[in-house]
Amino acid sequence: MKLKEKTALVTGSSRSIGKGIAQALEKELGSRNITVNAISPGWIETALNRDFWQ
Repeated sequence: MKLKEKTALVTGSSRSIGKGIAQALEKELGSRNITVNAISPGWIETALNRDFWQ
C-alpha cells in the first residue's frame, strides 16, 4: 500500500467517525434544543503527505 492510499484511508475513516459522533450527539441533545456542529477540514499539506501533493 502506498503512502497516498494509507493517508486517504485514515482521513476518510476520521471524517466518518467525526460525522457519526456529531449525528449521535445531535439525536441525544436535540430534544433539549442544543445544536451540534461539526467541521471537517480538507487536506492540509504537511511533511508527512508532501509527496501526495507533487
